[in-house]
Amino acid sequence: MTSKPPTIIKALATYFRAKPLRVVFTVLWVAAVYSIIMSGFNPDPYLLNRSVPLPHPYPSDFVTFLLIIMCVQAAFAWLIGYFTNSVFKLISMLVVVIGGFYIGGIFAMQAPPPIGAFIIWQLLCIGIILILFLYRIIPLLYKYLHKAITFIYRHLP
Repeated sequence: MTSKPPTIIKALATYFRAKPLRVVFTVLWVAAVYSIIMSGFNPDPYLLNRSVPLPHPYPSDFVTFLLIIMCVQAAFAWLIGYFTNSVFKLISMLVVVIGGFYIGGIFAMQAPPPIGAFIIWQLLCIGIILILFLYRIIPLLYKYLHKAITFIYRHLP
């Protein structure tokens, strides 16, 4: 009997079953991609201010650029999460996301509507990573603080 190679669906199921939080992040990422693509159809306030008549052209180059940045960020986050398993993983992921937030901030002035969805996505990522960081660091701080208080208490006269 020959064994069948694993299908993509089985590989993805195994990947997501290992850590369920990956499903939440993936669903949020897909929702952000959809939001960026769909916000390109909204009228551009800057073009309206400059009296450009409707309908405005779809900013396909800009939307593609934002989606490429999101894919690169997701790849970096996956690589960081795959190769490290510590609190420094969250700090380095935060640096990657803040870099994307900085890029979004540069383009924010007089930009088409997709940049708003991109900035909201970046803020959501920063919030998720900070929550995970606090979730991970507070027990460590409690453990070290408890050891320090116990040490001081034992060595008091």
